Amino acid sequence: MQTIEDPPPKRGTAIGLRKNAITLFGVVATTCAFMGPATSIYFNTGLGVRSCGNAFGFALLIAMVTMLLVAHVIAEFAKKIPTSGFGYTFSVQGLGPKAGFVVGWVLVGGYAMIGPMMLAAISYFLGQFCSNYLGLNINWAVFAVVIAGLTLFVSSRAIAMSVRVALIMLVIEVVIMTLFFLTILLKGGAEGTTLAAFNPANTLRPHDVDGIGDAVMWAILMFVGFESAATLGEETQDAKRNIPRALMLCVAGVGIFYMLGAFAAVVGYGPGHVQKVVASIDAGQNPWDPLLARFWGKGGSAMITLVIVNSIFANLLSGFNSVVRILYAMGRERVLPSFLGTVVPKTQVPLNAAIFYMSLSLAVTLVLGHRWNPMTVYMWSGTALGLAIVIVYMMVAVSLYCFYRRRPSEFNWLQHALLPALAALVLCLPLRGVVASTLPSGGGIAPMTYIPYLGIAWVVLGSLYTGYLTRFKSELLLSMGKVFEGS
Repeated sequence: MQTIEDPPPKRGTAIGLRKNAITLFGVVATTCAFMGPATSIYFNTGLGVRSCGNAFGFALLIAMVTMLLVAHVIAEFAKKIPTSGFGYTFSVQGLGPKAGFVVGWVLVGGYAMIGPMMLAAISYFLGQFCSNYLGLNINWAVFAVVIAGLTLFVSSRAIAMSVRVALIMLVIEVVIMTLFFLTILLKGGAEGTTLAAFNPANTLRPHDVDGIGDAVMWAILMFVGFESAATLGEETQDAKRNIPRALMLCVAGVGIFYMLGAFAAVVGYGPGHVQKVVASIDAGQNPWDPLLARFWGKGGSAMITLVIVNSIFANLLSGFNSVVRILYAMGRERVLPSFLGTVVPKTQVPLNAAIFYMSLSLAVTLVLGHRWNPMTVYMWSGTALGLAIVIVYMMVAVSLYCFYRRRPSEFNWLQHALLPALAALVLCLPLRGVVASTLPSGGGIAPMTYIPYLGIAWVVLGSLYTGYLTRFKSELLLSMGKVFEGS
């Protein structure tokens, strides 16, 4: 893989993130790794099938179209503003400093969940692998500390190193999982090869629109992370051209992978057995586990477990780099502590932000994991992330309209009004689903029921901080995002 490494700036020049350090291929690899294709298909297939039965492939198709609309919105911004701040900077430019900062605050709060979410998951899976296949009982917390240190080490090198690691791991997970999908399809599964997964009529109950809607929610959450391509805008070669291309390529490429997985799952267990499969999911079984045992045996199950671990680490590394760059962007503008907005001169990596975020992530993982358990931390953090990022998607869509309306010569009703409005409208579906799943009335139980209240508290805290900035540091608030004007 080719990357472009610029030499460090000469002494006396301003030092920021390394320019032209990543090619289009590198951005696609890092972003797809952040999406965690193997992890997403492994965990969310059961949730989707439980919601809409055999029609999960159709739900994924709707989700992919929705995410392409969101990708269009982000791409239209990225053409004008290549920034590590992503939704924070985009919203500042579209909605103004105050509202933009609150959107950035929600983004930071949501993305902060990535570290605990992935550390808890990978630690749990490593512990299970060692126990089930090696006969070693090692506490999951040991793995959490080791993985946190390894992630920090890799991310502290030049960004090109993180890209290479993410690419290798992405290739491993996609190739192995695709081979497994093809094995099922070529053998014909339980009842022969069928396109039942893509028929909207194949819901658990006749004409179950709500079931399709819930499945679309889980499917959309599988795409979360594609937007991280925008956080690499300042380090990407020809960013105004390559970031928009990367966004579309990631959604389309990973979306096809997901639909292949849904196709293989339904063929594998057989459409006629869906009620039995849903009952096993309700009992806590992952629908992929019996398929792995049937088609690849115990050795295949062990290998897929390692593939999931590999996928989670790639997800952690890429997501970690994205969060760090958002913290860097906000620290550089001094709306967060300024020490976060500095880089190491040699590597041009925001190491202070990286150390701060990893320390916080590890502490949260260990504390919550001890109080609950690692997989509860994973589900709790993932739901909080999903809620925050869907809200950010919607606000960025509104921001795009506002941004281009102030530029009449560039405004296009289709690209800057109709498509963003359609994206925001469809995103109401996963927003409703995520919120409903955390409430007691929707079957939510503690600690999931804490999420809406913590979310409201986080927004209130961000609003109060915005008021503080307005009153005492108005020059910082008014200057937010100015560094990108004229780009």
